[in-house]
Amino acid sequence: MVVAVAGSFRHDGGIDGLLTRIGAISTKKGVRYWSTTDGKWQPLLTDAFALSGPDASMRRADFSAAQVAAGQTLYHAQNDNRTAGDCVFRERVLVVEPERVMIESENVSPLRKLMLTLFEPGEMQSVYFIEKR
Repeated sequence: MVVAVAGSFRHDGGIDGLLTRIGAISTKKGVRYWSTTDGKWQPLLTDAFALSGPDASMRRADFSAAQVAAGQTLYHAQNDNRTAGDCVFRERVLVVEPERVMIESENVSPLRKLMLTLFEPGEMQSVYFIEKR
């Protein structure tokens, strides 16, 4: 299955500010979405944290702008309000330029709900293209 989503956002800072925002994994916790199932706003992620490797026990501080650099591999874990436990993701920073950032992401741990595996490792992949307009 392929899904494409496009959008825009306002960012008044330079590339370092944007990279700092991308690296601030812990700020994803509590971001809300509208749940049509429950008919109310819900937190999407109940926890989110940076990792120093591909294991959820390897917690570390958020990534700095300098660490979100082309060629780097970054790990983070997140727990959403619909699945069970932390899911670890690997992000590869492909391009960092003043006008463009490109990052690919994939799950390195299974994503489960109750006793059912929704996605095996590597089955949930995303590519983020961020370009200045």
